[in-house]
Amino acid sequence: MGVVLHDHRPSASAPPAETVVRTARGTSHELGQGDIQEHTMSGVNVDAGTWLLVGIAYDHDSAPGDIAVSGVSLAGVSLTQLATETYADDYRQLAMFGAYFENAVTNGNLTATFSPGWVSAAGMVATQVAGLLPSSALDRTATAAGGSATPSSGATATPSQAHEFVWGLVGTDGPPADDAGTWTNNLSNGQRVGEGSGGDHLTIHEGYRVATAQEAQTASKTGMTARAWGAICATFKGAA
Repeated sequence: MGVVLHDHRPSASAPPAETVVRTARGTSHELGQGDIQEHTMSGVNVDAGTWLLVGIAYDHDSAPGDIAVSGVSLAGVSLTQLATETYADDYRQLAMFGAYFENAVTNGNLTATFSPGWVSAAGMVATQVAGLLPSSALDRTATAAGGSATPSSGATATPSQAHEFVWGLVGTDGPPADDAGTWTNNLSNGQRVGEGSGGDHLTIHEGYRVATAQEAQTASKTGMTARAWGAICATFKGAA
């Protein structure tokens, strides 16, 4: 079900906020034994002329920082890596990908490939956003890592427009049974998914909003179970 966020204040530098529409497109998770080289979310739908944004958190037992997401694709479209952050002594990683889809996709398989090895757990969220520029929509990003009950990406630089779409991701070194906490800075609660078994546990959290002013944005939460975390905030320009 789509969520439309409204702002009725005029802006000379950006389209009205009501033209930006966010729709959740699904979550997926997988637990392995260090043998996951591809992780797939099935049944993904994307409308023509929209962006698909994907967040991925994953856990590996190799040397710190050894394994990365080498590619994300859906229906022959390769998504671009927009930001990444490592946390939990570099054994957990959080990544953001996105792409504009000129054509609609129905019941597709969204696949993330890991390289040069395999991972032990993965969680993925997918969100569609209508009303963004078809190209060069990504504007500002901020990333950070730490360990606490209050993860925060830190502030982005000032966006180029008012009414930009703000997408926040937090990855935690803990199972989905942990306290979810509350998004701050006016971000709405989005999708949340994870895995938890022994040492292979992680959760990915999504938050979002349409900004009401041309000002720096931060993706942060409070009241979570204290864990190692990584956080990403990205802003996206709306179409004229």
